[in-house]
Amino acid sequence: MRRYFLLLLLLLSFALSAKDVVKPEARYEMLIAVPLIGIQFENAMETQTMDNIWQIWSEQRSLLPHDAKGPEYGVFYYGDNFDPEAETGYYYMVGRQFDAKAPIPEGLVRHTIPGGFYAVFDYTGTLSDKERTYNYIYGEWIPANKAVPLMQDSFELYKQEYRPGADEIQIEIWIPLQTNGE
Repeated sequence: MRRYFLLLLLLLSFALSAKDVVKPEARYEMLIAVPLIGIQFENAMETQTMDNIWQIWSEQRSLLPHDAKGPEYGVFYYGDNFDPEAETGYYYMVGRQFDAKAPIPEGLVRHTIPGGFYAVFDYTGTLSDKERTYNYIYGEWIPANKAVPLMQDSFELYKQEYRPGADEIQIEIWIPLQTNGE
């Protein structure tokens, strides 16, 4: 009986210490295409890998031309060789908005986020808890709202310059959605 009481006490303390999943409200935005300049990596979506990418980006910001200003973006997109079964052929890019016709410095790449209809979610919290918000968006919000995500870029818009290892981040999560006409 004592073991069951200790087990119950342990489960209760775990339940009380667990953080609630942040369930942000969505707003809807029509986006005009956004040209970016930055760095990209293939098949890199694990939290630690993404944090490493941001570390590299923070060291390469000095390569940016003076007119690459504004907020930073973390963009997930599919390449031409995307294979959902093997989970390969997708990219993660970190960058800033930049003139689409301007030359880019060596070591950086160009990518354009396509325009379209997006659901936008505000997130403030830790990098490690961000995954739970994505789980909520794709696992609960999308089915509950009968939304149809598109197979195109989803991205995070960082409201402040990201610092690897930061205690807290403030971002907008942009998910492309199909409209009634598509």
